[in-house]
Amino acid sequence: MKEILEKDYTESNYFPALERTQALLEPEIKLKAVAAGEDPGMAVQTLQQNVVSLKSHLKKRREYLMEQPELKAVASSKNPG
Repeated sequence: MKEILEKDYTESNYFPALERTQALLEPEIKLKAVAAGEDPGMAVQTLQQNVVSLKSHLKKRREYLMEQPELKAVASSKNPG
């Protein structure tokens, strides 16, 4: 688990993927909003807020998990020992 948190479940891995997904979804979000009679600008703003929330969740969850005594007791994969 600690190795996954250190190497995979990181901002540098997930943030770019979230940003790419946001960019891919924005045109579709706008079209769906127009089709539903909603404001496309507000729909995009909601998407942006959701991406910010996902980023915050990832960061806080990772910090929380890394602070658990069970993980602190495990040697870091960066400093094998």
